[in-house]
Amino acid sequence: MTRIREIKTTFTAGEVSSDLLGRGDLRAYENGALALRNVFIKPTGGVTRRAGLGFIDSAAGDGRLISFEFNTQQTYLLVLTNTQIDIYANGIKDSTISAPWTQEQIKHLAWTQSADTLLFEPVAC
Repeated sequence: MTRIREIKTTFTAGEVSSDLLGRGDLRAYENGALALRNVFIKPTGGVTRRAGLGFIDSAAGDGRLISFEFNTQQTYLLVLTNTQIDIYANGIKDSTISAPWTQEQIKHLAWTQSADTLLFEPVAC
């Protein structure tokens, strides 16, 4: 039996479910992949490997990580731990500020970003 090899040039549909196998009539099947691991999909359809990770610092204790994007040039990583927030910019610890939340309260904290403002709200258990 002859095996047909198909060249895929676009992955704009991302990862598709195995339920779509054999559904060549769907555009998602044509433009998708069964598994994509550690890659970024470009808007033009190609893929690139995800960059590796590097050690920056140790956290002051158990807590949560929050990414904050002020604009496309200013992105921050906030590390919430017991009564403090460590702020990292460009892989460097920028500052530490005090926070009103204990380690137990951080577990029940919700946040959202509205434009250039980060809003926190305690969530009832």
